[in-house]
Amino acid sequence: FTLSDDHPFYRAAVRHDQAYDDIIAGTSPKSLKQIDKEFYWNCMRVAASEAWLLKDVARGVDLMRQASLFYKLCRIWANLFRPELEAYRPK
Repeated sequence: FTLSDDHPFYRAAVRHDQAYDDIIAGTSPKSLKQIDKEFYWNCMRVAASEAWLLKDVARGVDLMRQASLFYKLCRIWANLFRPELEAYRPK
């Protein structure tokens, strides 16, 4: 999955991908589920900030829905396509 660099969640996604790479390298201090949760909460913070700063509650609600969808997709992806990474536990 790729987000355009103008999407509000872009930086959260880049950070998530970097953390994912750490798991692949076996150097992550977090599990994949923890990383996915962190991504979700980073997206939710962006959604809340956009709603508050732009005073656009409808936009904030839409972004919150997107955050939930993206989190669910991350978890589905982990369980279906990367079970070896889902099984990773930090040392």
